[in-house]
Amino acid sequence: MKGPLAILLLATAVPVETPTEYSLKHDYPRFIKFPDGEGKMHDVDLEAEPDMKLSNFNANVPTIVIVHGWLSNRYTDPNPTVRKAYLDKSDVNVITVDWSRLALSDYATAALGIPAIGRGIGQFLRFLNSVTGAAYSNMHLVGFSLGAHAVGNAGRELGGSVARVTALDPAGPMWNYNSNRVNPNDGVYVEAIHTDGGYTVGGLGIGSAVANADFFPNGGISQPGCLTNLCNHNRAWELFASTVTSNHLVGQQCTSTLQITWNTCRGTSFQLECTDWTPAEDTPYIASAVPVQQSAMTRDPYPRFIQFPDGDGNMHDVDLESEPDMEVLNETLVMNDANSIRNSNFNANVPTVVIVHGWLSNQNTDINPVIRDAYLGKSDVNVIVLDWRRLAISNYVTAANGVPAVGRGLGQFLAFVSSVNGARLDSIHLVGFSLGAHLVGNAGRELGGRVARVTGLDPAGPLWNYNRDRLNENDGVYVEAIHTDGGYTVGGLGIGTVVANADFFPNGGISQPACLTNICNHNRAWELFAATVSYNHLIGNLCTSNLQITFNNCRGEALHMGNDNLRKWG
Repeated sequence: MKGPLAILLLATAVPVETPTEYSLKHDYPRFIKFPDGEGKMHDVDLEAEPDMKLSNFNANVPTIVIVHGWLSNRYTDPNPTVRKAYLDKSDVNVITVDWSRLALSDYATAALGIPAIGRGIGQFLRFLNSVTGAAYSNMHLVGFSLGAHAVGNAGRELGGSVARVTALDPAGPMWNYNSNRVNPNDGVYVEAIHTDGGYTVGGLGIGSAVANADFFPNGGISQPGCLTNLCNHNRAWELFASTVTSNHLVGQQCTSTLQITWNTCRGTSFQLECTDWTPAEDTPYIASAVPVQQSAMTRDPYPRFIQFPDGDGNMHDVDLESEPDMEVLNETLVMNDANSIRNSNFNANVPTVVIVHGWLSNQNTDINPVIRDAYLGKSDVNVIVLDWRRLAISNYVTAANGVPAVGRGLGQFLAFVSSVNGARLDSIHLVGFSLGAHLVGNAGRELGGRVARVTGLDPAGPLWNYNRDRLNENDGVYVEAIHTDGGYTVGGLGIGTVVANADFFPNGGISQPACLTNICNHNRAWELFAATVSYNHLIGNLCTSNLQITFNNCRGEALHMGNDNLRKWG
């Protein structure tokens, strides 16, 4: 995406607050219809119990984290194969990490971004531990190719406290002398399975021992039945998945590289398996099967031009000396990772706009790209798009009850950004639609009402009329609401009360021109706002009564609706 900055924040599971008595008091009928981000109407029971458990995660069983490699995603192997092997075998949680946004960039860019991806995984697991009590000693991180180094960095982020880290043929190009590669300190027990590279350099896998125990099946270079590097490389996750199911492969300690080459190791036996989470204390041989002597070389010994596979087995030409795509790398901002902010192209000297969607929506639904493009097409700004789909796709009551917590989290993130790069709160504009309008209100409140502007686009009505956590006039220096489906009465999708410093009711605030449905009226709020960002052409007049709003004949003081003016006041 072009522009100074466009960031996607993925909100993970958040604590859902117990509904207080205000959430039981509302003027709506019990059963209503409410739209998702695509305009489809859904039946909603406003008296339903909120879903306090947003997943079936069980903190009392082991947790397996699987991470794919370059040019891959959650659907490409090893994810489905290893996941199925585990779920068919035992009662475990399986978390599949999809880092395809970076993985689909060129190899050099993806490789340079691996440490940040790994730290992010580690921070997520720390969050999971804090919320559910899931013990690090019950976690096993499994990564393939570039993903092997990602899980290494994840384990390092957690101080090497996870039970196991398994690196499946860790990627070789750019990693032989890389301090961020997987290493023996990344977990209580770190294991590597080398199938295309072995102890030498030249394959797709790393050419050195990296773990507590390094396995080199069939010599670690050429695998039976394989005629290509890709086949050898993939054999690592194939073998690992089979050990999950049947635990049938045994390796023996080697005393020389020659033994590895000829597959003649005769030392102490050790199983290449997945079920023993705590290696016995009397097995000090669990170390690099054959340490490789470091040479005086300081650069990666791979040739400049190589071929490397994607997740579907297609080979791609790779220039290891190409310039990385820093725009891709720099758009990865991580909470509590100051370097991810400092190294990004976030410009603290220009305004920052934060856009937040509504119920059953995500970063791709219309409000986000339309308003984002309006801003980036108009001026030099940072645009942050919050994706809180993890909660937004739950039932309406659950989503509504979780909005305050997500809002506070957004506020805390903005406070962190400000502390790192000096971005001023009075240069921030928070824009939210429907449930997202109340979310940005809570974000502004978390920051003490110091952000320059908060705009609520037809703030959601059901469960919010008497809700103390709704958007209010104290959430920012200037708070504005645009009501298009509800007006000053109750019954539409938008809130039925005045909530801000300035409340606009276009066309009476209830029924919009050319609209025959509530969803059309509701969406008109963000459509009108996006237009004002581009043209600043809509003007409202102060009303003295509800009757003036109803008949759209207000004649008081004029004020522009919407727009991108940070110093606006009404």
